[in-house]
Amino acid sequence: MNTVAGDGSGSPVPLREERDLATLLEEFPEIVLVLSASGAVRWGNHRAEEVFGVALADAVGTSVLDFVHHDDLELVHRSFESVQRKEVGNPIEVRVRVRGQWRLIELIGRPVGLVEDGAILFALRDLTQRRRFEVAHDDVARFRALVHNVDAIIVLATREGIVRSVSGSLTRRLGHDPEDLEGVSLGAIVADEDRALFDEAVAATATATDRAPVVRSLRLVDRAGGVAGTYELSLVNVGDDPVLEGLVVTAHDVSSREAAEQRLHDALDELHATLSLLHATLESTADGLIVVDRDRRVVSHNQRFVTMWQIAPSLVEAPYGDLLAAVLERVNDPDAFRALTEELYAHPSLESDDLVALRDGRTLRCLSRPQRVDDAIVGRVWSFSDVTAQ
Repeated sequence: MNTVAGDGSGSPVPLREERDLATLLEEFPEIVLVLSASGAVRWGNHRAEEVFGVALADAVGTSVLDFVHHDDLELVHRSFESVQRKEVGNPIEVRVRVRGQWRLIELIGRPVGLVEDGAILFALRDLTQRRRFEVAHDDVARFRALVHNVDAIIVLATREGIVRSVSGSLTRRLGHDPEDLEGVSLGAIVADEDRALFDEAVAATATATDRAPVVRSLRLVDRAGGVAGTYELSLVNVGDDPVLEGLVVTAHDVSSREAAEQRLHDALDELHATLSLLHATLESTADGLIVVDRDRRVVSHNQRFVTMWQIAPSLVEAPYGDLLAAVLERVNDPDAFRALTEELYAHPSLESDDLVALRDGRTLRCLSRPQRVDDAIVGRVWSFSDVTAQ
């Protein structure tokens, strides 16, 4: 005799055959599924057919993973693996698509090797309505749902950094089974190269005042042991809280930010090298060169320009009017040279090629062209060469 069942009279009677057990399981009010190790349906009860709207004959062989929210797939995979080492697994909550809608489902499983190697018996319960009621009427439940779904990884640890609980984001991002991490140092998911920095950060929380966060950028590893990216960890000592009594650790993925910062650093290095080359080129030419922007500010020049015009070096840093006044003092026809500069600045796209006679007897060839960035005129380049002997 395996168990008992009622006969309607109130007196228990022996179950006659194993098929009676199957009948009870078939009529069980919760969803019952038997899955392969890879998540393929092997059997389901009548309640499963009702909820999912799929006949058992059509469901056998299909993967339940097709119905699981992509953010919860890692958690389900880890549950499939960890339950094989237990008599009964721990319950988990995941989002499952049921008749076109996402539902919050609690599932708990146990291995049933008598069906096939790796097979798992799962009992599923729809928590959606209950959670909605809790969230609507309970601030704690609302906050719990927020923590579970937030993108940042949140960890509650002891003062020594031993994991006590983690948010669902850790599994979604790094693939670790929360059960495998509980009771283990959080440093276990930190890359070996950054482990000392993590230990130093944990130690630093002991002396942090007013719950000041200890922030470090560390590389975290995924379940396979590979570096998953750089995360900014913020460790806050809440040891004075009688409930939490430990560390609250939040981790944000900053890999993209670091990559952008590196690209900016590389671009600045390249720009510095380009400017250095440009400066060397300007200084190596025999011509006097000066570049003036649209607002008549000097943005670049070479030493040859200062020497050729015999002006004080500080004038190229002075207002444009002061520089122009010094130049006009050195030409034979200051009015003509002033008119030339005003004409060119009034019409930025014009080019000029003129000879300028200086009071000291020298003659300079003056070339002026617009400076362009792509198709936009951003300034004007002046080039002066001494052609006195020609």
